Amino acid sequence: MRQLYLVRHAKAAADRGVDDHDRPLAASGRAAATRVGAQLAQLGVRPSLILCSSSRRTVETLERLRAELAVEPAVSIERELYLASAAALLARVARVDAREPAVLLLGHNPGIADVARALVGTGERSAIARLAAQFPPGACAALRFEVASWRGLSPGVGTLTGFAAPQDLS
Repeated sequence: MRQLYLVRHAKAAADRGVDDHDRPLAASGRAAATRVGAQLAQLGVRPSLILCSSSRRTVETLERLRAELAVEPAVSIERELYLASAAALLARVARVDAREPAVLLLGHNPGIADVARALVGTGERSAIARLAAQFPPGACAALRFEVASWRGLSPGVGTLTGFAAPQDLS
C-alpha cells in the first residue's frame, strides 16, 4: 500500500514587485499552513519523503507543515516542481523509490489539483465532489494506492481517504 498526500501551497502574498517564484506566504497563509500541518499530525500522517517545489511560498508552507509533523522525513526541494503540470508531477512521483511508502507532494495549481482529480477512483462521494469543485490554497488530498511501486500510479487507481482545506480547520 502507498500513501500520497497532495498539498497546494498556502495563500501567497500579492507582492506585485516580486518575481512569482519569490513570492512569500501572506499572513493568512502562514496561519493556514500551521493549521494544516497540525491537522495532518492529528490524523497520523507520516510521510517518508516530501517533494516540494522550490518557490518561496511552497518552501514556507513546508516549514510550517514540518514543524507540526511527528516525523522527520527526507525532503527534496526541486525546481522542476515549480508550476509543474499534472503530467510532470506524475512523472516525478513515478521516479520515487519503491521503498518509500508515503510521499507528500507540495506544489501549485493547476498541477496539484489535476493530479488529485486524475488519480481518484474511489472514496467518499462528498469529498470527491469537493475536490472536483476546487482545490484552494493550503488544501490537502490524501490518497491510498494498492500498487507495488510508484510507477503503478495511473488514472482512477487511487482511493481518496481525505480532503481538507484550511477553512475547514479551526
